[in-house]
This record gives sequence, C-alpha cells and structure tokens, in this order.
Amino acid sequence: MAEAADFFVSYTGADRAWAEWVAWQLEEAGYSVIIQAWYFEPGDNFVARIRDALEHPDRALALSRPPSWPPHSGARLRAAVTVW
Repeated sequence: MAEAADFFVSYTGADRAWAEWVAWQLEEAGYSVIIQAWYFEPGDNFVARIRDALEHPDRALALSRPPSWPPHSGARLRAAVTVW
C-alpha cells in the first residue's frame, strides 16, 4: 500500500528523467511525492500499484508525450479514471 502523499507523478518510460526531476523539485518545495521510479518494485502488479498510488495523493501529475505512449497507457488511464 502506498503512503499518503501530496503528489503522484506518473510518466512513460521516455519521460522518466523529466518525471524524476519534477518529483525532486516538488520534494525540494516541501511536498511529499509518490513516483514509480522510487516506490515501485520489479514484479509488482503495475495496474494495482498505480490504482493504490492514486488513492492516496491530493494531486496527480501525468507527464507524457503521445508518440511515446506504450501499449499499457490505456490501463494506466483506466486505473486513474476508476479511482478519481
């Protein structure tokens, strides 16, 4: 289960560096952040972890460029819409 946080930062693989920079900036500003790169473990159920992460933050921030959307982007969007 994810911890309470101010922000959940979601991204596609191509945007990982940018997402980590954004998360770092948010933490430097005093916000707590959940981001896949820092909190998800190999072998985790990705959709379940996204759904869990979206239940706890006050805000969700999605970084993505349409040409880089992977096949599982639909699952990520469905998880977000289901929770919110």
